Amino acid sequence: MSIRIVSTTAMATAWLVACGPAHAIDLMGSYQRALGVDPSFLAAKEAREAGREQAVQGRALLLPNITASGDATWRQVETESDLAAQFGSVLPAESAGNLYGYSVTLKQPLYRAEAFATNQQFKGRSELAEVSYRDAQQAVILRVARAYFGVLLAQDTVRLTAAQKAATKEQLDTAQARFDAGRARITDVRDAQARYDAILASEIAAESELVLRRAEYEEVTGQAADGLAEVRPEVAPLPAEPADLAVWQAEGLDGSPQVRAKQQQLAIAAAEVDKYRFLSRPTLDLIGSYSDSRHSGDLSPVVAPDRNQSTSVVVQVSVPLFQGGSINSQLREARAKQREATQDLDAAKRDARLQVREAFLAVSTGVAQVKALEQALESAKTSVDAAAIGLDVGVRTTLDVLDAQQRYYATQRDLARARYDYLLGRLQLPAAIGQLTENEVMAVNAYLLDEPVD
Repeated sequence: MSIRIVSTTAMATAWLVACGPAHAIDLMGSYQRALGVDPSFLAAKEAREAGREQAVQGRALLLPNITASGDATWRQVETESDLAAQFGSVLPAESAGNLYGYSVTLKQPLYRAEAFATNQQFKGRSELAEVSYRDAQQAVILRVARAYFGVLLAQDTVRLTAAQKAATKEQLDTAQARFDAGRARITDVRDAQARYDAILASEIAAESELVLRRAEYEEVTGQAADGLAEVRPEVAPLPAEPADLAVWQAEGLDGSPQVRAKQQQLAIAAAEVDKYRFLSRPTLDLIGSYSDSRHSGDLSPVVAPDRNQSTSVVVQVSVPLFQGGSINSQLREARAKQREATQDLDAAKRDARLQVREAFLAVSTGVAQVKALEQALESAKTSVDAAAIGLDVGVRTTLDVLDAQQRYYATQRDLARARYDYLLGRLQLPAAIGQLTENEVMAVNAYLLDEPVD
C-alpha cells in the first residue's frame, strides 16, 4: 500500500511550478544540484554498483568452472642399456625433441549446500546496497531541505531584526523628544535605549547565523545561496492523508529504509548460519576433462608417443570428516550474530515507529500551529496599535509599546519557523516510510514563490 500526504491538486500545482519559468533557485533545483556533488550520495551510488556485482558473483558459485592449461617442454634422452642396442629403431641411445600438451577441465557443482547459502548471502548484500542507495537518496533530499529552509529562516530573522531595530529606534527618538518637551520621564528614554542596544546585539547574532546557514547550503548543493525562492505566505498547509497515525506506522514497518536494511542483514546472517551448517555435508561435483599431447623431433615413441588424447567424465563425492573443530566454532559464532541481527531489527522497528510518529505530528500539529500563529500575529499587530494609541493619550508607557513590538516580531519569527518546520515535516513523513521521491519535493515546491524576495 502506498500512502501520500499530498492531494492531486497540490501535485498538479507543484508540477506547473517545477516546469514553468524558473527565476529563483527552488528546492527541486537545489536537490538536483546536490545529487552531483554530495559525497555521501555519490559513495552510495558506487556502493550500489558494487553491490550489483555481488549478485553476479553469487550466481557464479552455481555455474560451471572451466579451466584450460598448456605446457611446452624440451627433452633430451640418453639411453645406456642392452635394450638400446637391440631395439635401436624404437629406443635410440640419444634422442631429443619438444613436447606439447594442453588440457581443458570443466567442474559443475551438482550438490553444494554451502554454495547455495553463500549465493543467498551475495544476493542479500546486493539488495542491501540497493536499500542503502535509496536511503542515501532520501537523505540528500532532507539534507538539502534543512539547509534550504535554514537559509530562509536566517534571512527572515535578519529582516525582522532590522525592522524591529528601526521600530525601536523610532520609539527611542520619540521618547527622547517627549522627554525634551517635558512630556515623558527619563526612564522611558533609558528603557528604549536598553531595548535598542539589545537589538543591536541580536542583529549581529542574526547576521552571523545567516552567514553560517548560507555556507551550509553551499556545502550541500555546491552553489551559492543567492536568490532562493521563498515560501508563499498565502498557501494554506495541508494535513497528512490518511490522518491515521497507525496506518503510517504500519507502512513504516514495511518501507522504512532502516528496517529494510536490518531485514537484509538478518537474512545475510541466516545464510551465514546455513553456510557453516552445510559445510559438514557431502558435496557432489561433475568433472569433465580432455587432454591432448604430442611431440616434435626424434624422441622415441616409448618415451613420448606421437600423440596422446584422453577424455574423462567423473562424478566426484567429497565427505568432510574433521577440520579441527573450526566449523563448529564458526557455526556458533554465526548463530550468535544471527541473534544479534534479530535484536537490531526489533530496534529498527521501534525507531521507525518513533520516527513516523514524530514526522506525522510535525505535519498534523504544523497545520494547526501555522493557523494559530497567523491569528496570533493579527492579535500582536492590534496590540502594537493599541499600545501606541495608549502612549499618545498617556495611559501606556514607552516600555509597553516596546514590549508589544517585541511580541509582534517574535510572533513573525515563530510563524516563519512553523512554516519551514511544516514543510520539512512534509518531507520527513514519506522519508520515514521509505517513499520520499522527487514527487514530494515538487509538492513542497508548490509552496514557493517564482521570484526571490528582495
